Amino acid sequence: MNKVISFSNYFKFKARAYWIPSSENMVGDDALPEYWTRPFELLEVLEHSSKVQSTDDGFVRDKASGLYVKNRDNIGTDIEEDDIISQFQWTATSPPYWFYDQDSYIKFAQINMESTFSNITKMKYIDSGQPKVKVEPDENSEIPVLHWHTEIIGWDVKSFQKNKLTNWPKEKGITIQKLDISEFDTDF
Repeated sequence: MNKVISFSNYFKFKARAYWIPSSENMVGDDALPEYWTRPFELLEVLEHSSKVQSTDDGFVRDKASGLYVKNRDNIGTDIEEDDIISQFQWTATSPPYWFYDQDSYIKFAQINMESTFSNITKMKYIDSGQPKVKVEPDENSEIPVLHWHTEIIGWDVKSFQKNKLTNWPKEKGITIQKLDISEFDTDF
């Protein structure tokens, strides 16, 4: 029997905030946005809630997100560590962080070139407190233009589902009788 387990992960990660000076955030003209972030290292994965009452269940308020978070207690039972790693990798290579096909590229560009989102990312870049690294066009094949990047700490929340095989419940004293299926339409 399949049991669908739904869970939502709060990912805290190291990311690079990028700045491309030549980009003007013109969808259709610029290949890449002026500012965007891209996660590269998972720091922790937590359970989260938006309800203040969650503190009764051991959650504490995260200053960066405003959410209530706590360590996951079901790693190795409901969620395997490999699942978490693959979910983080999927998150890091999907919009708004990156893209994997033409449709996801369009979404990546639209999200990151939108002025409010771009300004938030710009402030993360400026306020990172980390050195800004200049990268020449021939140094990174994924970003073949002059750009700068710096490291930041970021977070995101993503929901996932997983099928888990479970045994049928065992009931004593139940007899399954033969069924006459001749009255049912069996032509598929």
